[in-house]
Amino acid sequence: KIYINGKFFKQSQALISVNEGGFLFGEGLFETMRAYSGSVFRLTEHLERILGSCHFLKLPFKENAQSLTEKINQTLGVNKLFDAYLKLIISSGINKGSLTDTSSSPTLIIIAREFEPYPQRIYKEGFKAITSKIRRNPYSPLAQHKSLNFLENVLGKREAEERGKKEAIFIDPQGNLTEGATTNIFLVKQGSVISPALNSMILPGITRKVVLEISSNLGMPIEERKVELKELYEAEEAFLTNSLIEIMPLVQVDSHIIGKGVSGTLTQKLKKEYQKKVSLELSLSSNRKMP
Repeated sequence: KIYINGKFFKQSQALISVNEGGFLFGEGLFETMRAYSGSVFRLTEHLERILGSCHFLKLPFKENAQSLTEKINQTLGVNKLFDAYLKLIISSGINKGSLTDTSSSPTLIIIAREFEPYPQRIYKEGFKAITSKIRRNPYSPLAQHKSLNFLENVLGKREAEERGKKEAIFIDPQGNLTEGATTNIFLVKQGSVISPALNSMILPGITRKVVLEISSNLGMPIEERKVELKELYEAEEAFLTNSLIEIMPLVQVDSHIIGKGVSGTLTQKLKKEYQKKVSLELSLSSNRKMP
């Protein structure tokens, strides 16, 4: 069942108004999250990000992180889900005819369904990607927010699939890396973990942040900076991150094979450490909930 503004509906009955601002203008936000054994990893950070974006968009959203957490847990419970994909949507509400109307209460939607991870074979083989024809606007304030206006990402992903690849990577007009259509990107060079900096107009990914934490804890040199596309082509290893796939090896971009064309040693190590971190944090979180 799908949660909409305090009630649960069967999927066939989960309806919103045609005057909804998210539908009319893409005016709204979303978060994609993953639950493991009934608990969402880094939930607080996901909620802080979307609530910060509500403030940026000037959406008069009254919920806080605690109330959203309760509703997310309720949605998991109603659907009897443990390992789950979750999508939290905040749309601007019923629009009364003006492009700048903010008089309505935003609409809150929570979608949850069973999560089906990629088979281990895919993690061994890795993803192949293209560089999209679309260039990221370095001046757009929207790049750092997960808005419902997701058309560039959709077009990029479609472009990749039409060329038989799994992901599209966006570069800026100067030829620097930004991010994938649904992922953040990392490369490994001479033992350093390198990622485009947040001022490269990329989404501040939650998984990206966790990877940087792990790399720091392992004593790996970290570089967050402008990264030229040719550096990715010449990297020893590369990988993609998001909350659903965690850490996915990137083995080819355009016609360029990355490293040896298979999942790299450091990528594999980071993936194992990421999964350990998920287990540890959610175990501690579960213990804190117990009386």
